[in-house]
Amino acid sequence: MTNFTVTFWGVRGSRPTPVFSHFRYGGNTACIEINAAGHTLILDAGSGIAELSHALIQRARLDNAPVQATILFSHLHHDHTEGLPFFFPAFNPRNRINLYGPDLTGDGFPHDISTIMAPPHFPLELKNLHGITGVQDFLPGHTLLLGGGLPAPLLRPAAAPSIPRQEDMLAVSALRSREHPNDILYYRIAYRGRSLVYASDREPDPLRGADEFARFARQTDLLIHDAQYTEAHYFGLQPDTPATKGWGHSYTKLACKAALAAEARQLILTHYDPLYDDATVDEIGRRAQNWFGNTVLAYEGLRVELMPQPAPPREKPAAHPADVETNPDWLFLEPETKPSHPPTE
Repeated sequence: MTNFTVTFWGVRGSRPTPVFSHFRYGGNTACIEINAAGHTLILDAGSGIAELSHALIQRARLDNAPVQATILFSHLHHDHTEGLPFFFPAFNPRNRINLYGPDLTGDGFPHDISTIMAPPHFPLELKNLHGITGVQDFLPGHTLLLGGGLPAPLLRPAAAPSIPRQEDMLAVSALRSREHPNDILYYRIAYRGRSLVYASDREPDPLRGADEFARFARQTDLLIHDAQYTEAHYFGLQPDTPATKGWGHSYTKLACKAALAAEARQLILTHYDPLYDDATVDEIGRRAQNWFGNTVLAYEGLRVELMPQPAPPREKPAAHPADVETNPDWLFLEPETKPSHPPTE
């Protein structure tokens, strides 16, 4: 199976905005679905994951199979976790859902994610979701392997020896960064010679690792990057709106500069400010074209397919001295103009 598809279910930052002026791009918060190697990988569990859950259940019914999915959390701010209690496949013990995320407190990701979903904040605890079969720290310097015949996700040191059929598996690596308050993980996902990098909440700063990010995202096929603010908003030039410099998010030009520094092939902007209507997001896209031509604005329902790397062409065998190279056009000349012998090049 060689498909490598990316589908956006939530593209808004900070809070959901279910209003008509946001209709074209959507009002749900961060959630992206990736399908490859026969596995479903979900990036963040903002409010968009509730809509994704219905699609996964419907597909499972058609296939008469359990839902098998892995959710990767970039960090634990509300707009990236608020949909988890409404991810309905996690309630069915027949399903197999695995959660991975950063240890941002020293208590471990399993502890931290459990505190988000527990009374009095929510009537159920994470342990009541019997479809969740594993909760684990995503350890820096490790690679998560998915699909390709593996019975379950496998997290192992990046330097570990290859295992059989590893080229058929989805491989995920992570970079921990201080470019967002309370720290964050950026993810790089690779499959069959193609890759994407997910950096939904990021404010590039040379003092906090901008060069390190460029190396991590180097020559990725698709960079999904934070573009929460316009430049005027970021620098406090927008009336009645505070400056947001230092809040951990990018304005349009910063996102485009990140794509240029990484030599990314395509840039998708996401995580728009909840105040921005569709017309404002349109303007973000127009301005982005000035700095990075291959830019797309994320919207709910956007589906992108990363084609597998084609096999290298076979080398043409060296010509034998007895071979005679002819002009192929000779074959198609009219009889009255065709010479008696094929001309040589």
